[in-house]
Amino acid sequence: MGEYVGFYWTRPVNWAGLRKLPKDVDEAARNSKTIRYQCERVRRWVESEHGTLSREFVFIEHDPEEATAAIRRVLEQAIELCQERRCAFIYVNFGYVRLWRRHRYMWEMLKGSGLKLIDLHPIPLTIDGQRFDPIEHFEKWRDHEHLWKDEHRQAVRQAFAEALVKVPEGRGRFQAIADYLNDVRCIETLTGLQWTDETVRKFMDLRLSV
Repeated sequence: MGEYVGFYWTRPVNWAGLRKLPKDVDEAARNSKTIRYQCERVRRWVESEHGTLSREFVFIEHDPEEATAAIRRVLEQAIELCQERRCAFIYVNFGYVRLWRRHRYMWEMLKGSGLKLIDLHPIPLTIDGQRFDPIEHFEKWRDHEHLWKDEHRQAVRQAFAEALVKVPEGRGRFQAIADYLNDVRCIETLTGLQWTDETVRKFMDLRLSV
């Protein structure tokens, strides 16, 4: 028997429109299959140990390519709670899956926390009568992501070329192009964000360097 604090995280899925998660864990699990899986994996393990899951935290990593320090704020809350209540920190370690990179900020914080860590292997589970295999899920996710990126990249290039024709040169042109892409073409950047004058400038530099 023991007391645990669960921590679940995922990355944005731009092609599916998943870029934010509710703070409520159960609601987040309804929005994300990856979060739902982690909830089920951790809760079932804690129940099998006759333990108590004191609290659960969720986090979405907004930069799908690089691990960011934004995770620190949520991790600090979870770690502090574990230290106060002398709980173990429990999570699903997707680092065991070759398609999922370890979050370096999370790993560094946990290593230096002095907490008892329970890192569960991402084994397949039956959820709502359906078998969910994390490895198969991430493989399909990767294929969808690659296809979406190729299609979206082409659409962005076309919209950007159109913006260069529509928006005259002069002061404030980068912001005007950003406004055109956001408000007229309603197209996001390659990372699923709104355009800014800075992202327009970087994209223009990239086009010129190719």
